[in-house]
Amino acid sequence: MRSALSPHTLILSLFIALSLKPLMSQADQEGNYTYTVTAGKSAITAFSKDYVGALTIPAQLGGYPVAAIANNSFMSCASITEVIIPGTVTNIGEFAFGQCGMLATVVLPDSLTNLGLAAFYACSRLKHITIPGSVSIIGKTAFSDCGLTNITICMGVKNIGNGAFENCPFLTSAVIPASVTNIADLAFSRCYGLNNVNLGTNVLSVGSSAFAYCYSLKGIAIPSSVIRFSASTFANCTNLACFTIPDSVSNMGTSTFYGCTGLTNVVIGSGVTSIGQYAFYNCTRLTHVTIPISVTSIGQYAFCNCAGLTNVVIGSGVTSIAESAFKSCSELTVLTIPGNVASLGYEAFKSCKKLTAIRFLGNIPTLSGQYVFYDTPAKIYYLPDFASNWPATFGGRPTLCWNPTVQKDAAFGFTENRFGFNITGTASIPVAVEATTNLAIGVWMPLTNATLGASGSLSFTDPSSTHMPARFYRIVWP
Repeated sequence: MRSALSPHTLILSLFIALSLKPLMSQADQEGNYTYTVTAGKSAITAFSKDYVGALTIPAQLGGYPVAAIANNSFMSCASITEVIIPGTVTNIGEFAFGQCGMLATVVLPDSLTNLGLAAFYACSRLKHITIPGSVSIIGKTAFSDCGLTNITICMGVKNIGNGAFENCPFLTSAVIPASVTNIADLAFSRCYGLNNVNLGTNVLSVGSSAFAYCYSLKGIAIPSSVIRFSASTFANCTNLACFTIPDSVSNMGTSTFYGCTGLTNVVIGSGVTSIGQYAFYNCTRLTHVTIPISVTSIGQYAFCNCAGLTNVVIGSGVTSIAESAFKSCSELTVLTIPGNVASLGYEAFKSCKKLTAIRFLGNIPTLSGQYVFYDTPAKIYYLPDFASNWPATFGGRPTLCWNPTVQKDAAFGFTENRFGFNITGTASIPVAVEATTNLAIGVWMPLTNATLGASGSLSFTDPSSTHMPARFYRIVWP
């Protein structure tokens, strides 16, 4: 059954509908400004492209406080040199001042809460900016491609958005306040002149390529608050010389230090659980690395082409070494593979041309393909406890049992004012002898590196032993 509406009901309904419409006027003009008014506040939507010189934006337009600078409103105003934004403004929209090529000075108010996408994109003459603490997030690419030489980020800012300062080639330093918890992808990427970064004490994550291609960056202190590095965070920072990954970090992303050709020293924290693929690819000056026990996997190409790497200590927690992980580490000479390693990836040690000895502390791992040791002259050594399981060759390389033993025969003890002993074992295995005067302190001094002869024996003597009240010896892997 259909009900009929009286004319009075229709008029009332129409009145209510009209009263619910937003209190907004059509675009108005005042001087060089085009603006709209919504809920008693004005928003600048356009500005004269012919304006030349410094500009102080009024606090009111049409009698209403200016609360917003809308998207694209000052974009490509090529002759504005300075902008002072009033304390009424809370929002600067997308590309609001983008491509203002002569803009050299900007004053942002403490009232500002939103700094939009590419708000000052490609302002090539803008040298300095202060981001007030009222801004929670510095928007994506907000100052990318600017001429900035220095920035001030005030306490209160929480997030530095994607590419916020990307490709600011003249920026030399950045101080991140303690209020910042997240530095997003590409935040400072291609800031070629950036040489000093002070991260705030509460940063949790550093995004993908956040500092990639910062060629001048030599060092950066990472606070213990950081728990994650993303992909390529410091990729191609070619002057980065040393780096400490704090124990708080559990995740290293893909290519974290890819192409850091100046990196000579890195300390990997005890919280890291995996070395991501390409993590240290082409770090040609890296000479030593210790992989902590917390790490369970070494990813594809992780240390590939680290041509200067001479010493690698792999923690006992590692269970897999992936494809090409140590490929073309041409200066690596000896290596110990812990007993938990169950698999070696394709070409994992290919073209390690000086790697002559690899000692396995456990059982035979699985090989992925026949080229794991291709173009690598290494002999494979295993421990006596696993002797029955190892074949004569492994991955195309000969195997030998590493079993050096001190003999308590006639040569053991002092002879001709020196202490000595014989070592026997498998012929041609490498050994090293170390000594200490205090077992409690445990400082061991290397005395000799040698190889058991064809008969499987080596005679060792220590002339300096007669000058010491006590001397302790051990045989170790060289």
